Amino acid sequence: MTLGIYLTLDQSIINYGDYSTSSKITGTIYSDIYKSVAFNLTSYTVKLRLYRENQTVDVLDASCVVTVAASGTFSLTVTDGLLPTRGLYLAEVEVSQSGILLSSINRVELLIQ
Repeated sequence: MTLGIYLTLDQSIINYGDYSTSSKITGTIYSDIYKSVAFNLTSYTVKLRLYRENQTVDVLDASCVVTVAASGTFSLTVTDGLLPTRGLYLAEVEVSQSGILLSSINRVELLIQ
């Protein structure tokens, strides 16, 4: 059986140049396509990746903070120089643990404006 994970971001738009302490990209990782069962992130690391459609190069590959492992939630604080230029990007997450690497099956749009 192949294990899949699914991503939901709490925001679809983030402002480029907003580096306030509250400026974060947050989301939840689920273990089912219906996004009804959170993926338990205990002992996993999480990376958020952004890329443009039809391109294979990541423009962001950043480690995230697991906020509540049992709820599958994570966050990434936006700092100066972290985000790529303004535009529409596709987001995915990777979770890893002791030789296990899982990538989100779905892709989520994130607009940097």
